[in-house]
Amino acid sequence: MTAPAAGRGQPDNSMRGSTHICVTAIVAGVLIGLVGGAFRWCLQRADDLRIEFVDWAHTLPGPGWLVPMAAAAAGATLAALIVRWEPLAAGSGIQHVEAVFLGEAQPPLIRLLPAKFIGGVLSIGSGLVLGREGPTVHMGAAIGAEAARRARLPDSEVRMMQTALGGAGLAVAFNAPIGGTLFTLEEVTKSFRVKTVLATLFSAVAAVACSR
Repeated sequence: MTAPAAGRGQPDNSMRGSTHICVTAIVAGVLIGLVGGAFRWCLQRADDLRIEFVDWAHTLPGPGWLVPMAAAAAGATLAALIVRWEPLAAGSGIQHVEAVFLGEAQPPLIRLLPAKFIGGVLSIGSGLVLGREGPTVHMGAAIGAEAARRARLPDSEVRMMQTALGGAGLAVAFNAPIGGTLFTLEEVTKSFRVKTVLATLFSAVAAVACSR
């Protein structure tokens, strides 16, 4: 006798449902791996350019040190304009991932991805004291939520997938799939659920492999 199919708002706890989640997590993990790898490369390139720019500014006559300051202010201003277009792009984004898991906020839309990517490169590249892990976690969450929606997973699994892919984003930032998995389980969910563990681990491994 076959089990009844799960409804749109009801999780599918069958083997087929778990396989569906794992496949979706792997595909999403590949995407955040590519995005996270590109983000890391852009930050490194921006850092190199900033150092070269500062060295060049010191060769200018007069108060040449004002030129890097003006450039940093311009980058911060552009990042602030992006936040006005997409308010969720403000901050690290980790708090939003936790709020979504707890049902206190809605999963991010995919438009957060370009906003977080460009805003992060502008902010961090301008020399602001920010870490790369927060934006990568948030971008992973946006990809996870969008992948779950396209896979027609129920709302509870959309929240779970955005949490799992947030961990994959952290794994990309530090090149540590186990660390990303532990982040999801210990810092966000604070629980052990087989689907969450599998989704996070599979997506984190795929993400780190594709980010290199």
